[in-house]
Amino acid sequence: MAALAIALKRRVVIPQSVEVGQSNEANPFENFVRSLRDDQHRVAVLEGRVENVLRRLSALELRSPKRLIGKVMTRKQVDSLLETSYRLRALAPPPPPRSPRKLPER
Repeated sequence: MAALAIALKRRVVIPQSVEVGQSNEANPFENFVRSLRDDQHRVAVLEGRVENVLRRLSALELRSPKRLIGKVMTRKQVDSLLETSYRLRALAPPPPPRSPRKLPER
Protein backbone atom coordinates (compact mmCIF):
# COMPACT_ATOMS: atom_id res chain seq x y z
CA MET A 1 0.00 0.00 0.00
CA ALA A 2 2.90 2.32 0.80
CA ALA A 3 4.42 1.67 -2.64
CA LEU A 4 1.13 2.65 -4.26
CA ALA A 5 0.96 5.87 -2.23
CA ILE A 6 4.56 6.73 -3.16
CA ALA A 7 3.89 6.07 -6.86
CA LEU A 8 0.83 8.32 -6.68
CA LYS A 9 2.83 11.06 -4.98
CA ARG A 10 5.49 10.85 -7.71
CA ARG A 11 2.79 11.49 -10.32
CA VAL A 12 1.31 14.42 -8.40
CA VAL A 13 4.68 16.10 -7.78
CA ILE A 14 4.96 17.69 -11.25
CA PRO A 15 1.53 19.40 -11.30
CA GLN A 16 2.13 20.65 -7.77
CA SER A 17 5.54 22.02 -8.78
CA VAL A 18 4.00 23.80 -11.78
CA GLU A 19 1.46 25.40 -9.44
CA VAL A 20 4.19 26.56 -7.07
CA GLY A 21 6.26 27.87 -9.98
CA GLN A 22 3.33 29.88 -11.31
CA SER A 23 2.47 31.35 -7.91
CA ASN A 24 5.55 33.59 -7.89
CA GLU A 25 5.90 35.59 -11.08
CA ALA A 26 9.49 36.69 -10.34
CA ASN A 27 11.10 33.49 -11.61
CA PRO A 28 8.56 30.72 -12.27
CA PHE A 29 11.04 28.25 -13.76
CA GLU A 30 13.41 28.49 -10.80
CA ASN A 31 10.50 28.05 -8.39
CA PHE A 32 9.27 25.05 -10.40
CA VAL A 33 12.69 23.37 -10.36
CA ARG A 34 13.22 24.04 -6.63
CA SER A 35 9.77 22.74 -5.73
CA LEU A 36 10.22 19.66 -7.91
CA ARG A 37 13.62 18.91 -6.40
CA ASP A 38 12.33 19.36 -2.83
CA ASP A 39 9.31 17.13 -3.44
CA GLN A 40 11.40 14.44 -5.11
CA HIS A 41 13.79 14.50 -2.18
CA ARG A 42 10.93 14.13 0.33
CA VAL A 43 9.47 11.22 -1.65
CA ALA A 44 12.88 9.52 -1.84
CA VAL A 45 13.34 9.90 1.92
CA LEU A 46 9.87 8.48 2.54
CA GLU A 47 10.55 5.57 0.21
CA GLY A 48 13.80 4.85 2.04
CA ARG A 49 12.03 4.89 5.39
CA VAL A 50 9.35 2.47 4.15
CA GLU A 51 12.03 0.13 2.78
CA ASN A 52 13.86 0.32 6.11
CA VAL A 53 10.69 -0.64 8.01
CA LEU A 54 10.07 -3.59 5.67
CA ARG A 55 13.69 -4.69 5.96
CA ARG A 56 13.60 -4.51 9.77
CA LEU A 57 10.29 -6.36 9.93
CA SER A 58 11.57 -9.07 7.62
CA ALA A 59 14.64 -9.57 9.81
CA LEU A 60 12.60 -10.46 12.89
CA GLU A 61 13.20 -13.99 14.02
CA LEU A 62 10.74 -15.78 16.26
CA ARG A 63 10.71 -19.29 17.57
CA SER A 64 8.14 -21.37 19.34
CA PRO A 65 8.52 -21.57 23.13
CA LYS A 66 9.86 -24.89 24.37
CA ARG A 67 9.63 -24.46 28.14
CA LEU A 68 6.51 -23.92 30.19
CA ILE A 69 8.08 -20.94 31.98
CA GLY A 70 8.90 -19.27 28.66
CA LYS A 71 5.36 -19.48 27.31
CA VAL A 72 4.27 -15.91 26.97
CA MET A 73 2.63 -16.69 23.67
CA THR A 74 1.05 -19.89 22.46
CA ARG A 75 2.66 -21.91 19.73
CA LYS A 76 -0.20 -20.93 17.39
CA GLN A 77 0.44 -17.23 18.04
CA VAL A 78 4.14 -17.60 17.29
CA ASP A 79 3.38 -19.54 14.11
CA SER A 80 0.97 -16.81 13.04
CA LEU A 81 3.64 -14.16 13.62
CA LEU A 82 6.17 -16.21 11.66
CA GLU A 83 3.75 -16.52 8.75
CA THR A 84 3.17 -12.77 8.82
CA SER A 85 6.91 -12.09 8.80
CA TYR A 86 7.32 -14.32 5.73
CA ARG A 87 4.54 -12.41 3.97
CA LEU A 88 6.20 -9.09 4.86
CA ARG A 89 9.55 -10.38 3.61
CA ALA A 90 7.89 -11.25 0.30
CA LEU A 91 6.80 -7.61 -0.06
CA ALA A 92 10.37 -6.29 0.15
CA PRO A 93 12.01 -5.39 -3.16
CA PRO A 94 14.59 -7.91 -4.36
CA PRO A 95 18.18 -7.09 -3.43
CA PRO A 96 20.31 -5.61 -6.21
CA PRO A 97 22.37 -8.18 -8.11
CA ARG A 98 25.92 -8.59 -6.91
CA SER A 99 28.77 -8.16 -9.29
CA PRO A 100 30.87 -11.31 -9.74
CA ARG A 101 34.06 -11.35 -7.72
CA LYS A 102 37.37 -11.63 -9.46
CA LEU A 103 39.64 -14.30 -8.10
CA PRO A 104 43.17 -13.14 -7.38
CA GLU A 105 45.64 -14.16 -10.02
CA ARG A 106 48.52 -16.33 -8.95
